Amino acid sequence: MKHCVFGIGLLMAAAAVNLALASPARQSVPLNGTWRFEYSCAHATGLYAERCASGERDDFTLSLAASDEKICGWYELTAQLGNHSDDGDLNDWKFTPTTDRSWQVHFHTSGTVGEAVVRIKGKKLLWKLLTQEDHDEGQPLNWSFSPPDNAVLTRRKPGQPRDARSCGP
Repeated sequence: MKHCVFGIGLLMAAAAVNLALASPARQSVPLNGTWRFEYSCAHATGLYAERCASGERDDFTLSLAASDEKICGWYELTAQLGNHSDDGDLNDWKFTPTTDRSWQVHFHTSGTVGEAVVRIKGKKLLWKLLTQEDHDEGQPLNWSFSPPDNAVLTRRKPGQPRDARSCGP
């Protein structure tokens, strides 16, 4: 009996290690899809207030796909109701699982690098900015795009994002 209990304990410990080391793609969290946060009209003035009231919004969008070993896809940030936009693939973003429903994210947008935490809660993706700093990428820094400090993103398209090619082979 003593050996059986030890064997079961060893098996459970091995299973826990296996779960902890599971790749992002193998986790059972429905991260795949296009997630979008729309900014409110609270601080819009003049022409922007009119356009915002008619339904135009700035957004922060993440389109995510999980491959065998990583999470990839693309992002989009807009400002001044789309007059300025930044988008790109997530090749230099790193998603490190912290639990079965959250990841620490190292991100890189035009003019900003930083760390954030994303967490799945029900059918929402919660984004919380931890740190960020401006960088010039060797160019004069005249416009910088930063993700929101805190945001609740809603899934727009179930399944794979439209740009699954960024995961590559």
